Amino acid sequence: VILGTWYYKEMNFDIYMPEQRGVDAVKEYGKSLLPGRTAENIRYHVYEAGMVFDDGNIKVTSVHSDHMSATTDIAYGFLIEADGKRVYITGDLHGSLRDFPLDVLSVPTDVLITECAHCSAEKLADKMKQTNVEKLMVIHVYPLDKFEKLEECMKDSAKELIFPDDGSEYQI
Repeated sequence: VILGTWYYKEMNFDIYMPEQRGVDAVKEYGKSLLPGRTAENIRYHVYEAGMVFDDGNIKVTSVHSDHMSATTDIAYGFLIEADGKRVYITGDLHGSLRDFPLDVLSVPTDVLITECAHCSAEKLADKMKQTNVEKLMVIHVYPLDKFEKLEECMKDSAKELIFPDDGSEYQI
């Protein structure tokens, strides 16, 4: 955001945030660092569950999750669709996995990117097996013994289980 108001003055871009107070905070932060400057080239959007973005090529839909239900209740997963491909990113989920998006993932989906820090490896593996997803990418894994547990739980599944590293790239 700061670079958008100063260095990349000619760039135009959009920022999507789940709450107006977050937009307001980012704008104020920018003003504090660059007094007197405005950022007309930055457009802020507040989203809720549902369609977030659709330019005819890429479509992004947000799906509410219960990860933050004890506090702000502002947490979302994202379904990204383009060129006939579907990728779902759960973000953090409730520890019980009551918000695992089985309804969204019952439709053929190319990749699921999910976490395994707030639930057991066994519960997550059970949910992943119930999806119509080809590739399962698990990030944010803690404690580290869950890597082995997930591999063990998924060994009888035909689904591809991947543990991406930072900077990993995959062709979908």
